[in-house]
Amino acid sequence: MNTKFELEDFNARILERLQQTEDRFAELEKMLGDPEVLADQSNYQKIAKEFSDISPAVETLRAYREGIRQLAELETLLADNADQELCSLAKAEWKELKERKREQEQHLFDFVHPKEEDKNQDI
Repeated sequence: MNTKFELEDFNARILERLQQTEDRFAELEKMLGDPEVLADQSNYQKIAKEFSDISPAVETLRAYREGIRQLAELETLLADNADQELCSLAKAEWKELKERKREQEQHLFDFVHPKEEDKNQDI
């Protein structure tokens, strides 16, 4: 069973593994457009399955990166702005983004450290 996710577990090693997955995703995407791969249906199906299996992790990783960018922008806005109304809105959005970031980290952690029942599936 998965160990409880802790923020400190979301470290450079996990991000490195996710980057490798994203790199593989790009390779698979390119392969799916290759006429030679298309001609070999067995190979095409294998590549398409792998592509499909890792797509959710890559999409989450990209959304995670975007969320980090947005958080940084909000933090700059909050630090540089004295407008109470704008700061109030920014704080509410910041809180939502932090919660979403935490959820995304959990999903990405689970991808890198699959549950026991998921380990038997081909990834």
